[in-house]
Amino acid sequence: MMMFSILTQTIIYFSIILESLILIYIITGWFSFLKQIQKIFFIFLCPILSGARMMLSHSILYVRGVDFSPIIAFIVIDLIKSLFIIT
Repeated sequence: MMMFSILTQTIIYFSIILESLILIYIITGWFSFLKQIQKIFFIFLCPILSGARMMLSHSILYVRGVDFSPIIAFIVIDLIKSLFIIT
């Protein structure tokens, strides 16, 4: 039982860190002088964002010129986190 608790806490903390990184990535995209910082975050988030981009490119939500993949990734990570939160 203790191992499940540690694993659950680890997944929750990891998802919080990922959500924070995605939020910082979204915010740095708004400012042109932060493009170098956004590239650093893109290196860490590329595996997650590429999966979301692939799903979006095959959906009705695909809009050329607008990248919704960070928002989709944020929602998916939040859903996975909510599966592990026990109240």
